[in-house]
Amino acid sequence: MKKTLLYIIVGLGVLVGLYFVFPRTVNKTTKDIGNEVQKATEVIKEDMDLNIGGKIDLSGKGLTEVPKNVLDNSGVVELDLSDNSISSMPSQVEKWRNLRIFSAENNIMKSLPAEIRLWSKIEEIDVSGNGMTDLPAEIGQLRNLKVLDLSDNDIDEFPNELQNLTQLKTLDLRGNPVKVDHLERIKSALFDTEVLF
Repeated sequence: MKKTLLYIIVGLGVLVGLYFVFPRTVNKTTKDIGNEVQKATEVIKEDMDLNIGGKIDLSGKGLTEVPKNVLDNSGVVELDLSDNSISSMPSQVEKWRNLRIFSAENNIMKSLPAEIRLWSKIEEIDVSGNGMTDLPAEIGQLRNLKVLDLSDNDIDEFPNELQNLTQLKTLDLRGNPVKVDHLERIKSALFDTEVLF
């Protein structure tokens, strides 16, 4: 008896649900339904792009700032923000402690925040073509950094802490107005590093 009553209630629920859903979909064209499916798919894909595998590619999206959901994503491992119009990185980048590859070339950032010191797993940073005039001393705390591309910026002097990057394999300084004596000091301190100038 209880099972029969349960089946009746579930059946009525389904019928009532169909009543409210069916009239709404009848008036929609196939094109409307297709557009809604496409929009839903794009939303799901964007959400997946921010969470699956820790890889986020937001290159060339016309961004002027880093989206909040990206700032809050502590699981990001690879982040590509290149070819946008981002003018600064907020201090919330400290949450990216698992970050290994950071690409933000061709934006309009003048510097990086001191909080990058917390990127203990970072191996590659590319901030070329930004017009940067400054590099924080905290860059010297990135002991696992192997590639640092600072090319095509406006940096004329680098912090002495850059010399602490003993794991660095490539340092690209091309297109910066670096003073010759300063460049020589960097080269002699990072003797195992290929310094491009």
